[in-house]
Amino acid sequence: MKVNIGTTPLQLSNERVTKIMRGDKETATHRGLWARFKDSFNTEKRQDALNGLFDLVTDGQEGVSSYMIFQKLSGLTAPHHRPLFTIAIEPEQADYKISYCISGHPVKSEILSSEKKALLLTQLGLQHDKEYVNGPVFSLEGYRKEISDSQLAQLTDDKFGAGGVHKRFEPKTGVLQARDQTGCADFDCEGRVQGYADDNAELQQYISTQQRIPTPPSVSPQFDYAQVALYDSQQITTRELDRALSELSGDQSKTIAIQLLDMTRAFYCGQLSHRDLHMHNLLVHQRNSDSALLLKAIDFGLCKFGDGQFQDHRFNDINYLFMRQANSAAESFVRNSVLTHDADVMKKHYPLHKLLEHCGHDREQVNKTLQAIGERLCAGLRMAGDDSQRINGAFECASLEVLMAFGNGTNPLIQAPPMKGAHVPTYV
Repeated sequence: MKVNIGTTPLQLSNERVTKIMRGDKETATHRGLWARFKDSFNTEKRQDALNGLFDLVTDGQEGVSSYMIFQKLSGLTAPHHRPLFTIAIEPEQADYKISYCISGHPVKSEILSSEKKALLLTQLGLQHDKEYVNGPVFSLEGYRKEISDSQLAQLTDDKFGAGGVHKRFEPKTGVLQARDQTGCADFDCEGRVQGYADDNAELQQYISTQQRIPTPPSVSPQFDYAQVALYDSQQITTRELDRALSELSGDQSKTIAIQLLDMTRAFYCGQLSHRDLHMHNLLVHQRNSDSALLLKAIDFGLCKFGDGQFQDHRFNDINYLFMRQANSAAESFVRNSVLTHDADVMKKHYPLHKLLEHCGHDREQVNKTLQAIGERLCAGLRMAGDDSQRINGAFECASLEVLMAFGNGTNPLIQAPPMKGAHVPTYV
């Protein structure tokens, strides 16, 4: 198996992957005397590459979960190799056995409690109560729609219908047209976010950005252009969360809620604060064959990331999702005290709250429950500091609490069919 560490390709045996999955750096990166001797004559030393790989998939610390390591290893391979990474789950006495496999070969197996199995399944986009699983980790890469040069050549200005003041969108090619400097600035910001996330598999899993492209031949050269990823509509149904909400079953609502928390964890660990995670900026991708779900965030115009920006904004997404706090006190006051819950502008806000309410839970109780979970999560993160294992543990506790909050209050009548009538997002 070949993985890419930056620009350096590295060939790994199944035995080496097994050692990496154990999370022990000494055994995972150990090389024999002859191999180390040959390294001394190489400009790019394999030992350095192995050390870099281990640090990359474990955040440089031991104790990182096997699933996270497996997920990151998958993200470092070529897209056509990712379906070879599969997960098998089956009952094992009172618990569950999970096996992480590459090309059908188990590289690690472990026992999970029923609670942690349920959490893992929701992160995978599957129903939390499935007893048996055997298949690839759900990735959208294999379903991406390729847009040819000839399709771009047929694009004309009059085809950009949907959009707003600053940008317009053409849904068949995924091309956006920036109408002014604000739109151009959005393209630049999204490009910086994508560049920042390029070497972070967890961030890549949860973001969808607008990437600049050369001006197509038959459109106005006075505007700038970018493109977003589109997927095969025969196999993937895509809708914004606010448009999909009414059609989600109770189990699907749980899945989206837990994926949203895992997205927030990935953003926090990757030092990225989105700062605008309302439902119109969350895309629900559903695999039509089995209704598996995958969530992605769009529109990074307000985000802060990296060492120079993240620290002062690290709790923005958590405060919004759990405590209904906007980026300013004034904005929070207007949303929570001036506007009514049913106002049009409020329908896209507070996705975690809306998911629980959709499943039959009382609004006031939802507010109190999520407020308490959010406060505990923030306290845990402050205590964790830079310790990635404790950070992941804090998010895991919060995710389990949210999963429990759905509990028996889920409306049994909500058993919606797979989403129909996909609405193509406008990305503006």
